[in-house]
Amino acid sequence: MENEEKKISETESEEKVEEAVEKAEESTEKTEETSEKHDEPYVDVAAFETVKKKKHFFRKIMIALGVLIVIAYGVMVYLSYKYFAPGTCINGKDYSFKSYDEVLEDVNKAYDDYKLDIRFRNGYETFNKDQAGLKVTAERDIKKIKKKQNPFLWFTYLWSDNETAGFEFSVDKDVLMDSIEKSEYLSPAKMKEPEEPSIVFNEKEGRVEIIEGDEGTLLDKFSVFLLCYKAVENRDGYVDIKNSDCYIKPKFFADSPRLVNTADRINHYLSAKITYLYGDLKIELSPENIYNILSISDDYSVYLSPEKVKDFVRNLSYEYDTYDTYRSIKTHNGKIFKVNSDEYGYQIDIDKEASLLYINISGGETVEREPEFLHTGYKYTKKKDDISGNYVEVDLSNQMIYLYSEGKIILESEVVSGDMKLGHGTPGGLYDVDGMYYDVVLTGDDYASPVKYWMPFNGGIGMHDATWRSYFGGDIYVSNGSHGCVNLPFDVAKEIYNTIEPGYPVVLYWEDELSK
Repeated sequence: MENEEKKISETESEEKVEEAVEKAEESTEKTEETSEKHDEPYVDVAAFETVKKKKHFFRKIMIALGVLIVIAYGVMVYLSYKYFAPGTCINGKDYSFKSYDEVLEDVNKAYDDYKLDIRFRNGYETFNKDQAGLKVTAERDIKKIKKKQNPFLWFTYLWSDNETAGFEFSVDKDVLMDSIEKSEYLSPAKMKEPEEPSIVFNEKEGRVEIIEGDEGTLLDKFSVFLLCYKAVENRDGYVDIKNSDCYIKPKFFADSPRLVNTADRINHYLSAKITYLYGDLKIELSPENIYNILSISDDYSVYLSPEKVKDFVRNLSYEYDTYDTYRSIKTHNGKIFKVNSDEYGYQIDIDKEASLLYINISGGETVEREPEFLHTGYKYTKKKDDISGNYVEVDLSNQMIYLYSEGKIILESEVVSGDMKLGHGTPGGLYDVDGMYYDVVLTGDDYASPVKYWMPFNGGIGMHDATWRSYFGGDIYVSNGSHGCVNLPFDVAKEIYNTIEPGYPVVLYWEDELSK
C-alpha cells in the first residue's frame, strides 16, 4: 500500500511539474509576444532548466524502483517455485523456503521414536522403528500441498493457515520376521517345551491328585509374527505375548476331562481296603501298594494289570510265606535247630489269590480275609514266625518229648521212636499234626495195633499211646523201636491229645543236627 501511495504522490508531482513547465512556456510565449509587442521583456531560463532536471531525476528513480520491485517479485516467484512458499506451515511447523525433500524428511521424523515393547513369559524385548519394519511417509499430502501452491501468488501464502499432512503407514514383513527370528526369546536356549500334567500319588492323603505341568516357553514363531505385525500396523507400542496363544500348549491340562476321569478311576481303586490275615498277623494293603499295581499310560489311560497284581502277590508270598523256608527253632537245652520244611508253613496260592485280589481292587472293596493258601501253619503271630512257641519237640537222640505252649514247656516225657536196626528210624524235620483220631487200629504188613490217641504228622508216622510197652526212653529204639512212630506213655499221649489240635507243629531232630 505504501508503494502505491508513493507512486500516486510521484505521479501528482510530475503532473504539477509538467503544468508548471507548460505554464512557464505559455508565459514565455506570451512574454515573447508581449516583448515583441512591448519590446521583449526578461525570462529566467535557468529556473526552467532546474525544473526540467528534477523531472528527469524523479523519472529515473521511479524506473529504478520499478525494476527492483520486478526483480524482487521474480526472485520470490522462483524461490516459491523451487521451494515451499513463504508462510507455509505444515503440521504446526514453519517450512518457508524449505525444499520438498527437506520437508518430507522432517515431517516423516514424527515416528522416529516409535518402539514396540514385547512381553514374554521369561522376559522383555524392545524393537525400534527399523527393527519393527515400520514404514512411515507423508509424501502424498506433502506433494499435494506443494502442487497447489501458485508461485506467482507467493505473497498470498504469507498469511495462510496451517496445513495438515497425513501419514501413510506400512510394515515390512521381511524385516519384522527377521527381527523376530533373531529374538533371544525364540532361540533354542530360551524355549522350553511344555510339560504335560502329572497324576501324582499323595501319600498323606492316600489318593492321587493332578499337578499341572510347567507351561514352558516354546513359541510358535508365526503366531508371534502375526501379533507383532498387527501391533506395528496399528502403531501400538506393546504386545503381550505372555498371555497370548503364541505358546505351544500341552496336549492336556489339569482340568481336561480325560485326566479328571482317570484320576477319579485311580482313586476308586485306591479306596479299596484289603487286609490279609496270616494267622494272627494282619497285613494291610496301603493305597500306595495299590497305586504301584496300576499302569498309567502317557495318554492318561489307567489299567489294572493282572500281571502286576500277580507280581504283587508273588512279592507278598516271598516276604511273608514260611513254607519251604529255613527257620531256627530253639530246643529245650537252648540249642538251635535249623530246618527247612516242605511239609509245614504258610504258602499263598499265587494264581488264585491274584485273581481274587484283582476283583477286590477293581470293585474298591473293603475286605479282611486270609489269602488263598496252598499250605498253612499253626499260628502266625509275627513276620516269618509261624510256630510262636507252640510246638512238640522230639529229641530223637535222647528219646525225649517236650510239649510247648506259648513258649513254655508244659510236658516232657521219654519216648520210643522208630527201630533203627530194622531201618524204621524216625526222620527228623518240621511237620504239623494232620489230624486227631481216637480209638483206632494202626495196621501194617505185619502188625495191627489198637490205640486210643492217634496224632499223625508225616503220612503214616505220628504220635500215639503204646500201652504194650512197659518202658520208654534209653536205647530201646535201637533194636526194639516202632515202625517209625513216636510211642508215648498212655497218660502222656492223652495229655498231648487234649492240648494240641490239627496243624500243631512237630519238630524232630537228632543231636548232631543242632548248633549252639
